[in-house]
Amino acid sequence: MGGIGSGGNGRLTDAEKRAKGTYRSDRSDEVYAAKAAEKVITGPWLTSIPEPTIPLNAVGKSKYDEITALLFAGNKLTKVTCGDCERMAVMHQQMHERLTAGKAVSMDLIKRMDAISVRLRIAEDAPAIANPNQKNRFAGSGFSNNRTSPITLRPHRAAGTGKL
Repeated sequence: MGGIGSGGNGRLTDAEKRAKGTYRSDRSDEVYAAKAAEKVITGPWLTSIPEPTIPLNAVGKSKYDEITALLFAGNKLTKVTCGDCERMAVMHQQMHERLTAGKAVSMDLIKRMDAISVRLRIAEDAPAIANPNQKNRFAGSGFSNNRTSPITLRPHRAAGTGKL
């Protein structure tokens, strides 16, 4: 299982298969192209950001607007992702209410928010925060590449003949 050539990236063309005598019509380039075309999502992306269908307070509404604006800018806003944005806004609203009341936020709520943010894939296309051209000041830290010493010690020679 696995290994070189198992992913189909090094697949022979139909002409090469015919030349080798291994051509099969059920494994032709057209069949693979049709299977790949079935996986392409042509979804019902929204042309504008809709209003939330559930009542949100100011904190929840601002979070909903923030997330939907990010998805809309990335052309990822659909009816399904709008539902996830509403749920995320409600959870953010609940978190804000608990924190202002001086209570701790449950780890379950944080995990559910993390799951929704992963499903929304907001940070997938986000630019890097750090400057890629800036040298890392810790680049020279750690072990050296060559851990052998250039200085060698003379071998220790025992006195005598070496026989017991």
